[in-house]
Amino acid sequence: MELTSTAFKHNGTIPYVFKLYALKEPLVLKPGADAKSLAAAMSSKILVETKLIGLYAAGR
Repeated sequence: MELTSTAFKHNGTIPYVFKLYALKEPLVLKPGADAKSLAAAMSSKILVETKLIGLYAAGR
């Protein structure tokens, strides 16, 4: 299930989704590498991945 900010607009709750990865070895990237380069470098090195989801609601 993907969480998006639009899914929570009706009640004022904002989700913060952090993707966490355990890699089998360090990545070697050039300075200024973009997200596509990062994803390509990680693709064969991911041991496990998970998501940490925090919900924020102002004034509650």
